[in-house]
Amino acid sequence: MMLMLLFSIGASRYALPARDVIEIIPLVNLRPVPKAPAGIAGVFNYRGVVAPAIDMRAALEGKPSQPLFSTRILIVNGARDGEARPLGLIVERASDAVELPDSEAQSTGVTSPDAPYLAAVHHYDGAMVQRIDPLLLLPESIRETLFQEIKENTVL
Repeated sequence: MMLMLLFSIGASRYALPARDVIEIIPLVNLRPVPKAPAGIAGVFNYRGVVAPAIDMRAALEGKPSQPLFSTRILIVNGARDGEARPLGLIVERASDAVELPDSEAQSTGVTSPDAPYLAAVHHYDGAMVQRIDPLLLLPESIRETLFQEIKENTVL
């Protein structure tokens, strides 16, 4: 069994392993990043550190997330190199944490080089819920550029 945080992107349900979530915060005002890659909604102050935010709906569907009462920013570690780098994921209808059995996860049978972060599918409450791997959300080139730019522009 794996504890998963459920949320929506448009009409589709997704899940993120709870072990990957550092904190869940309300939607905050973001500072736009001019000419940022698609899906990067801006940056925000997370406990004294400048952190980028990815609008998951914009990244997956090309439309910005709706500012619903249940729209949240999920803070995950955006680094793959062991260094702690907070990354915010803007999601709609962050609603539940549920136990989903790993043994029941199924492959979709469809892969997309543009969406390597989409993982196995679970059946929950009469619907399909697709897992997201947060470490694969940003291509390495964008990750390094974005985090480097933030690091260079951070005032200490």
